[in-house]
Amino acid sequence: MSDVYAAMDLELNTESSNKREYFDLIEVGLVIYENGTFNILEKYQSYVKTKKAPIFERITELTGITQDIIDEKGKDFLTVYAEMVDIVKKYKVKKIYTWGDYDEVALGKNCKMYPIVPDKHTILRKIEDYAAIMEKLLRIRGLSLEEAVYIYNADKDDISRHHALDDAMLVYYIAKALNDGCDGKRVERVRNFIKIRDMYNSLRGKFRQNKEITEKSNLSAEKLWDMINRDEDFFDFENFIRNCE
Repeated sequence: MSDVYAAMDLELNTESSNKREYFDLIEVGLVIYENGTFNILEKYQSYVKTKKAPIFERITELTGITQDIIDEKGKDFLTVYAEMVDIVKKYKVKKIYTWGDYDEVALGKNCKMYPIVPDKHTILRKIEDYAAIMEKLLRIRGLSLEEAVYIYNADKDDISRHHALDDAMLVYYIAKALNDGCDGKRVERVRNFIKIRDMYNSLRGKFRQNKEITEKSNLSAEKLWDMINRDEDFFDFENFIRNCE
């Protein structure tokens, strides 16, 4: 059998996108697959009981996970971690891919909440940041999961973002699509999008202070990304932003 890899995603209970004093793990998604054939061997999903705080409203809005779901279906962290370890050992998983390094950090922080976590490093030492691999391959810094999905046309109708197993499946689909190559035009569009988005973000204060500019531009990263997905030309936005600098 080929080497076995895994794609993993975590959903976390954080009070805000900037203040991350809470790292409570609330959902895990794991996809086990053969490298090369990309045959899926097993999928795993579990909700995790919160340890520090009830589910924040912003997390429910983002993920659909409520405190009732956690109370009804959640398992304690040590049980979930042990189940993940069993799966990783069962298939002799060599690498566990996550999108970005945040999941690895958060998982490590959750482990530190407990005096003893059996086989802690069975998972932690296998985690690799797949976003960093893709950024190096495509020469794009700050590549999001959505942008990689667009480049590799890996979107699926039955996938919902911010659900742990679905996001893990997206990482799997990107890895699988990597073998088939990608559309160079899509890569260039994402490069331009990131450049324009960063320019816009650097001028966000100016846009907010100047009502005329705000109304005239009506810019946002979400609108720019929506234009990419509709294959619309957005270079007029770049010219407008440059004129505002």
